[in-house]
Amino acid sequence: MKAAQLPNAEERLRDLLAAHSTIKLATAAPDAEPWIATAYFAAQGPYCLSFMLEGGGHTLTNMKANPRVALMVENGDAMALFAQAEGRATVVEGAEARFRDAIAAKTPASAPLVGMPGLVAVRVDVTRWRLTDVPGGWLPARELRPTALEALSP
Repeated sequence: MKAAQLPNAEERLRDLLAAHSTIKLATAAPDAEPWIATAYFAAQGPYCLSFMLEGGGHTLTNMKANPRVALMVENGDAMALFAQAEGRATVVEGAEARFRDAIAAKTPASAPLVGMPGLVAVRVDVTRWRLTDVPGGWLPARELRPTALEALSP
């Protein structure tokens, strides 16, 4: 991959994250049983995403047992730009109001859902994004990883 392509790929990733209110979030139970959910999110940059998840839900239960997750941002059109990612999920105690406010500010329609009682603040630190844009010639996908500084930022 040429170095000149990376800024364009990261800019397009930022635009994609800003344009979407929800993200697909895949987890696995301790017995490796897969699970996928759709959740509202907010991004603190392309490598740190915030979620509010149901405290007793399947997704959070899986994350606590196995923090490795997969993500996908797409609009249902395989020919449009889409992104897939790998990351690690962490419950962030005491961040419920901050995460709820960030998600509701990004997507006001989410406010009733992310404001429900019993939700838990979860951060996903993305370790790798893969962006695919078939008409743009990004097949195979463009891969992005956080810099050392981004990897250390919460």
